[in-house]
Amino acid sequence: MAKDLPCRRQQLLLRPLTDEYDDNNVIEILSRLPVKSLIRFRCVCKSGLALISDYYFVMKHCNHAVMESNFACNRFRFLSSIRPPESIDYKELLLFDTKDYDDGSCVASTELRLPKRLDGTTVVGSCNGLICLHQQTYDCLFLCNPSTGDVNRLPLLPTSFPSSGQLFEGFGYDSTAHDYKVVMGIDCKTATGALTTTTVAVFSLKTGSWKTTENLKYVDLDEIGCFLNGAIHWRQPKLARIIAFDLVQEKFQGNTVPLPELANENTSVTIGTVIRNNSLFVSYNTNPVHPAITIWVMKEYGFAESWTKFIIHTSGWSLRGIALIYIEPVCILENGQVLLSFYLIGGNYGLLLYNPQEKTHKIVHESHKFEVETLVMYVETLVSPKNGVGI
Repeated sequence: MAKDLPCRRQQLLLRPLTDEYDDNNVIEILSRLPVKSLIRFRCVCKSGLALISDYYFVMKHCNHAVMESNFACNRFRFLSSIRPPESIDYKELLLFDTKDYDDGSCVASTELRLPKRLDGTTVVGSCNGLICLHQQTYDCLFLCNPSTGDVNRLPLLPTSFPSSGQLFEGFGYDSTAHDYKVVMGIDCKTATGALTTTTVAVFSLKTGSWKTTENLKYVDLDEIGCFLNGAIHWRQPKLARIIAFDLVQEKFQGNTVPLPELANENTSVTIGTVIRNNSLFVSYNTNPVHPAITIWVMKEYGFAESWTKFIIHTSGWSLRGIALIYIEPVCILENGQVLLSFYLIGGNYGLLLYNPQEKTHKIVHESHKFEVETLVMYVETLVSPKNGVGI
């Protein structure tokens, strides 16, 4: 019913909403439908448009999409490319081991209704169906909903925000104010390289404006932050710890989490999330000298004592006899498998799944259009990038 709901049946479902009473059962049914089905309601009647634009309905639908444990109702997808915009289904990744595919390159991508020209764009983050993009070529920030195709170009950063320095950024949701926020920070140095101060600017979608905090203590953070538990997390390389920016209080938290091990200058370090497990992971990638990836998973959020370790030995991994020259963890799936992105000699990108229990890996996606740095998970929702409410 949810996938191809005929127009007549849509009208029957929506008919009680045109009366003077509210049928909770109807709303409960509608809030579990896919975005594609609900979008059609805009053409059925005014009450249908009003419903899918209503804040409480949008949040109810969003909560079902994010929290739904029923596998058949899983609405998660990965943004796999932005040139052109494409995504892949998370369910296909979870089901990969149960299906018989040819050649391993099986998970198909779906084209999205987003701007086609996004050259020089990086993904800042994803939350509740919204994705934040930074088009560095023109220094523009966008919020977009890949499921509805809606895009919102954000105002320019305040003039007080420094134009040069080490940039770090993140995107997340303030559940107290019911507000989506973009955080842009920049670490400044003197001409001699001495550390000076950090400036942080926070954009509030609810107010449509930026707020700047200047002359903070120099923090020296990695480029892209990871949103979890109401805060954006970055790695502090020189202090070997993770620091978080609280989106409610709009300031860095006093407590930090030590990294499980130190990294030398030749090691690539990544932080990410374990899907649905509300925890972080940190990976240490020593490619290409001694191909091995060490992954530490924080079993209990905020407790350094809960780090657990496993190693992925990538030596000899190839596709059709061609060596994979770049391998990096993206996230850990809820079934415990590790999703990794790779780059293949010849220009193709792709994804593979690693099973820590069986110590096996399988190629699940390959494309010459795939871009490693754009891969981010999002959930299909009705949340508007223009007001944080409905379409």
